[in-house]
Amino acid sequence: MAVCSALLLAGWDVYRSVAPHGRCDLIAQRDTKTLRIEVTTGRFYRKGSPLSYPDHAKTKASWDVLAVVVPETGEIHWKDGPDPITQPA
Repeated sequence: MAVCSALLLAGWDVYRSVAPHGRCDLIAQRDTKTLRIEVTTGRFYRKGSPLSYPDHAKTKASWDVLAVVVPETGEIHWKDGPDPITQPA
């Protein structure tokens, strides 16, 4: 829900998948732009360590951007595509 909230606050319309094994988790639309978003959880295991998250390379054809949520901090890291929060409308 953190990713949905961030996208809504940035002016995107957000649609969630209800399928347990859908091609992507979210569809976000703003003006003429549509993004397919996959959401996953990531962690920093030690201070200064790189962000660790599951590999989603096999399903890359099904999504445009990967949103990695760090539950301990609530941070969202946008990977493998444009950051939709800072992307101009």
